[in-house]
Amino acid sequence: MNEDVPTGQPILSRQVTYALGLLTMLHLLGHLDRRILAAVFPLIQDEWCLSDVQLGLVATSYALARSLATLPASWLADRRGRVWVLRLASTSWGVLGTLSGLAGHFWQFLLARTGTGLADGANGPADIAFLSDLFPKKWRGRALSLYSLGMYGGSALGFIVGGSIGERWGWRWAFIAPGLLGCLCAAFIARLREPPEAKHALANGDTISVGLPELLRAIVSPGPLLGLVGGSLGLFTTTAMASWMPTFIHRYHGNSVSQSGLITGLVFLPASVLGVLISGILSDRLLSRTPTARLLVAASGLWIGAPFGLLSILTPTWPLYMISLFLATLFLSSYLTPLMAFVQEVAPPQWRATAMALCLLITQIAGGATATLAVGALSDTLGLRVAMLLPLATALLGGVALSLGARHSLSDSTR
Repeated sequence: MNEDVPTGQPILSRQVTYALGLLTMLHLLGHLDRRILAAVFPLIQDEWCLSDVQLGLVATSYALARSLATLPASWLADRRGRVWVLRLASTSWGVLGTLSGLAGHFWQFLLARTGTGLADGANGPADIAFLSDLFPKKWRGRALSLYSLGMYGGSALGFIVGGSIGERWGWRWAFIAPGLLGCLCAAFIARLREPPEAKHALANGDTISVGLPELLRAIVSPGPLLGLVGGSLGLFTTTAMASWMPTFIHRYHGNSVSQSGLITGLVFLPASVLGVLISGILSDRLLSRTPTARLLVAASGLWIGAPFGLLSILTPTWPLYMISLFLATLFLSSYLTPLMAFVQEVAPPQWRATAMALCLLITQIAGGATATLAVGALSDTLGLRVAMLLPLATALLGGVALSLGARHSLSDSTR
């Protein structure tokens, strides 16, 4: 398939717009639900007398379950169709998310959150691959940037809504509401149809003719592998910062739970939206000048964002804290969209969902799954302010890995 020209439906057709909007909304709900947990950490901790390590365990079990589900779900998406997996996963996610708010004990809550993570993990690779089938290469960075707005918009709303609902009606309703919305969203997923090219590949067995070894060779070559190392370190950074920032504001700046969630959300939303859009557009435009644009843009975001993150943690001045937190969030959030587009472009088109799953599996297990727990463990020993220095160090190392990945990719492209 020629990726430089649109195929199938026109780029801005009603069907394509509907699919992009619906999958962005599903993405938004998933991240809203995830960040609600961080926003209501203090309320859950008070009800069940939990330590920071136990709070981190909930987030880690969710992340690990999400990671483990991606590979088998993506294999089914490539073999049975993206839409088939999306329907099953979105329905399961809505039901299990609702059950999280009905848990009567900590271990019931932990089990429900683990199940929600499994369903969420099945969604991610299928919807990214579905959108990559719809959009050609020159539009892919922008399309995935719009899709990624669901991540950051949902995260911001999760901080705001979670803290507010938690203080007014109890933390349980903060999970029940998005779960019910997820069930409604799943009903609209049923209207999606496979793109013509994906239907053709399934009908003619293209996922078999292009073997899995070819996919593995593409992913584990030095350039992409270093890119995934950088992505893992970047995800460690952003997960830890997002998970603990409301609690950091609550402890060190004296705000209430709802105020801390509101402040985090109001900073997180515009900063991350700008970071995602700018990085997607920039990597698309620079791609005509250098084939390593995706990884270079991602590396630059981590390098620039880390010093602003350090300033936000160390400064006692409230205005300076808000400015530095905004800039840190803007730059640290800009690595993900270029990396997703890069993975989709190095993988054979017939294996895009599986390629995305491998990317998510590696980055989640190596980075995201351990971030909240690691910072929580350090916090119990050294205090949260010192513990938050760890994700900033991983950001700098992530930028190094992405830069080295770009260098190897450039060498491969000139051979």
